[in-house]
Amino acid sequence: MVIQRIIRYNPFENTKHEKPEQKIRFLQKSDVAKLMALKVNDKEAEQARLMFIFACFTGLAIADMEHLQYGHIQTAAGGQKYIRKERQKTKVEFVVPLHPIAEAIIKHCKAERERKGGMQSVKEKGKTKTMTDKLVFPCYCSRSVMTAKLSIVGKACGIRERLSC
Repeated sequence: MVIQRIIRYNPFENTKHEKPEQKIRFLQKSDVAKLMALKVNDKEAEQARLMFIFACFTGLAIADMEHLQYGHIQTAAGGQKYIRKERQKTKVEFVVPLHPIAEAIIKHCKAERERKGGMQSVKEKGKTKTMTDKLVFPCYCSRSVMTAKLSIVGKACGIRERLSC
């Protein structure tokens, strides 16, 4: 606006904006153990719980988990499983070794899908989807619903910190 001569000077030129320092929040191992031990009957709350625990052991962001396919899970020469995928936000490839608990969550999701008959090939837009194209965490609800469910799960475990994916 100054360059365009609409106003004579920038009223914010000497203004300084200071962000308040945010307190770093973290969970104790005992909190994660409580989350892992909790039994949940609500399908959406269970998915939120599993995805949160998975994020704890992999460091993946919610956007990356939402697009995680079985084809992204690979096995190294030594038998160690890992995730090789592009970050949704930056499009930069990452490689994350799978912790045994994260691997168990993947196996659980796969078994649940097989139990419900969701593993057969599905034709979508003219092409057949294979097992490697399937999402590990199929979307049952929106992120806002997942956040609300995760909050309920946290309270049920007695966790005071706000949980978010």
